[in-house]
Amino acid sequence: MKRGAFETGTYRNVFAEAGYDKETIEKRKNEIFHTLFYGAESERIYHPVEDDMAYIEDTGNHDARTEGMSYGMMMCVQMDRKEEFDRLWKWAKTYMYLEEGENAGKTISLSDIATASMNGNSIELQATVTHSSEISPPPYMVGAAEIEVDTETGEVTLLDYAAAVDCGTPINPNLTRVQAEGGLLQGIGMTLTENVTYDRKGCPEENSLFQYKIPARTDVGKLKVEFESSYEPNGPFGAKSIGEVVINTPLPAISDAIYNAIGTRFYELPITPEQIAMAVAKKE
Repeated sequence: MKRGAFETGTYRNVFAEAGYDKETIEKRKNEIFHTLFYGAESERIYHPVEDDMAYIEDTGNHDARTEGMSYGMMMCVQMDRKEEFDRLWKWAKTYMYLEEGENAGKTISLSDIATASMNGNSIELQATVTHSSEISPPPYMVGAAEIEVDTETGEVTLLDYAAAVDCGTPINPNLTRVQAEGGLLQGIGMTLTENVTYDRKGCPEENSLFQYKIPARTDVGKLKVEFESSYEPNGPFGAKSIGEVVINTPLPAISDAIYNAIGTRFYELPITPEQIAMAVAKKE
């Protein structure tokens, strides 16, 4: 696992990664800085004032704003241009810092900002409706998987997955179907690809989606979901829950399919191609 820039102190240079040499990169950086700070009047955003001040012009409003001044000073720091930085800092300190008046020396808390954003009213407009029941009738679900196993590489290809759900009466059939399909995809990932490992310091080695492999729609074949509608008298409008149950069936269905294919049962997740290939090799 590669350590990030925060730990190593070495930051990526995307221009170098794109194939540009150091001399070309530095030349282009200096050209851009010169254009923005000392280019033609129609191009530059840096404007010296008197002998020791300057401001950054906002291109949309043609005035000076704190955001633009911050960006300008940041560029000066990155390019190691102390004179330009000092000019911008003095201009901001002179014309943007409030030393007198009703706001002089004032600070604003986040709670005050939040209250002001609601016109001074600390009670937000809301409506809440809650349904609670002492009875929670369970939903039911079954699933079946058809797979193809490459016994040389251990790769598992999911060709077809069919599931049937009894969640009472689906109030919103489209949303219910999406919930079921999404849960099935999560269960497939849990079974075949998703894994978290840790280094000696206890830090996760899967620090991006390049390492933590979530299956995409193209990673699965046909995905079919059918609903066996029933009426649950204790639920709202005859419905039952359609939550965690949708993730339950891929693990037993796919692991049993792998067992039927190679004759080995696995007891840890995910079931990786390496584990499958090694199990096949042991039998030969």
